[in-house]
Order: sequence, then structure tokens, then C-alpha cells
Amino acid sequence: MTAIKPTVGNVVKSAVYPAIGSSSSYWTPLITNVVITPIAGGNRITFTPLTGYQTEIWYSLDGAAYAMLGRYAESVNSVDHTGLYANIVDYQLRGVLDDASYDSDAVALFNRMGGATLGEYPDDTRKGVLNTLFTTGKTKAFWSKLDAAWLIAAHGAGSAKLNIISTSFSLTLSEALTFEVDRGYSTVPGYIITGYNPTLHADNYSINSASLGVYCRTNTSGTGAMIGTGTAGNTSYVMWLSNNGYAAINGSAYVTTPTLNVQKLIVGRRLSNTTMAMFLNKVKDEEAKASAAIPNAVVNIGLNSDNQFAFAFIGGGMDDTDISDMYDVIVDGYLASIGAKI
Repeated sequence: MTAIKPTVGNVVKSAVYPAIGSSSSYWTPLITNVVITPIAGGNRITFTPLTGYQTEIWYSLDGAAYAMLGRYAESVNSVDHTGLYANIVDYQLRGVLDDASYDSDAVALFNRMGGATLGEYPDDTRKGVLNTLFTTGKTKAFWSKLDAAWLIAAHGAGSAKLNIISTSFSLTLSEALTFEVDRGYSTVPGYIITGYNPTLHADNYSINSASLGVYCRTNTSGTGAMIGTGTAGNTSYVMWLSNNGYAAINGSAYVTTPTLNVQKLIVGRRLSNTTMAMFLNKVKDEEAKASAAIPNAVVNIGLNSDNQFAFAFIGGGMDDTDISDMYDVIVDGYLASIGAKI
């Protein structure tokens, strides 16, 4: 578990770790009448919630490293913690201001980041950044066209793997890869697996309306796709090789765009059966390239493309306005706010 000690203002956890069964209160604001009772396969935590506050419950297996069990509405006064966590040595509770001021999808992401598996609940500053991303992004047409999107530049290595559009398609790694906080994963020597196959999993993605792309923070030429299902045959990808950018969507024909630098938002886009485009940030190169079929393969990130990636997405066909808005919201918005934009 991540060694994290939550704070409320300048108040931090006390040095004393109350034993299981204690009725004392821990972090402030005070949650009173806390009682831990053993039950089959775990513990029951009962408490008196604070008016106007939600209750956060954190747990530890060693009394030092903590992960958040969850955040609960003011109406909740009892939580059962079962499964793999019967051997908890300490619980800590605190009241937190209601998340009603945040977008509901942003709150759901906060809780996934802070769940028992990751233990990476975002601090208030990060929550504000993520909330702005959701509230701004959801006003733009591109957001509803996304099948999956990953903020690979994140505050934690686990949070970087989460699909922010749904709970499906969390990223996995082909092998141990280097993660840099607020910068992303470097695909050296391996690659990132999305688990998304456009033939099997498409929602918005279709034969003549499809897009995928990444934000790349480094500038290494490679023989493989920055994101895609491969670079041969019927495929979808974007790549950079020998000072040329390449993009193919649902076919073998590709757009070629000369560029000396790919530290940019790089997108392949198809809106019809006859043409497709490649974008470098907001600059478009569109050519006559026919579609063939949706590829039946998993989309990977950085396979034979040794770069650091901060963002990736796949979805339906993004028009020019969508690409511009995505750049503004993701790159000039989220990535710039955490220092990941080049």
C-alpha cells in the first residue's frame, strides 16, 4: 500500500494508533463513537457521522502505510470491510466536506484512484484539476465520442492506468516500465496494453468514423506504433519514423506527414470511407485513403516506440473542432496544469 497520511488543512494524523475495538476518534474533523467489531471475513466499522460531512475510512496492515477504504455519504453510519482485509491493524476516520461541488464522474474517478487496490486518493489540488477536466471536457462534443481515454501523466502509477471514461480497459504493462509522476510511462523496453480491441469493444469507433491518438513527451523515432493495433496489413495506428509521421485508420493505406518533432498531440482520424487525416496538435494533413475493415487486434501504446506518453485515447471520428477542443482541454488544460505539456 502507498504510504500516505491524509490531511485536513494543517491537521495530520496523530502519532497514536488506537487498537481495534477502540471507540476513540482519529483524524479531524472528529468522527465520534467509532467502534470496530470483528465479523466473518473482516470488520464492521460503526461511527457517528458529522452533519454536512462525508466520512472517509482509511486502513493499514502495518500501522504506517494507509490506503483509503472509501468515502461515504453523511447518512452512512456503518461499513463492513470484508474480503482480503480481515487482518487490519488500524483504521482511521475523518470527516471531509461533501463532494457535491464536484462533477459526479470526477468523484467516481477519485474513489477509483483511492480504492483499496491503488491507495492513491487525490489531494484537493489534484481533485480541482481533475474536476475542471471533467466539467470542461463534458461540454465539448469530443468527450461523448471517446470509447476510452487515459491520463497517463498522473499523480500515481496506478491512477495513470485508469480509463477515465469507464471502469473497463485499465492499462497493463508488458513488463516493468518507468513511471514518472505527472509525466507518464516510458515504453522502454516494453509497451502498454490497453485491452481494447476495436472489433470486439467499439462503442463510438466504427469503420468510417474512428480516431486514436497520444500525447508524446519525447522525440524518439521508432518502427512501431505510438498507439495502434500494429503497422502492417489492415490496421489503425499513428507512428513517427525517420522524420515522418504516419497514420492509418481501418486499412493499410496511410497518411504521411513530415515532422522533425512529435512532442505533441498526435491523432489519426477517419470521417468517411474515402479520406483520413493525421493531426499534429491542431495542424491537419488530410489525404484520400480508403477504409477496408476494422482491425481485430488489441490496441497497444508504445510497441517498438520508445517514448514517454502522457495521454492516450480511442473513439469515434473526431472532426476538426473536436481535435481543437481536445487539445485545449487535455493539453492546454490538464497536462499544462500538472507540468506535463512540452
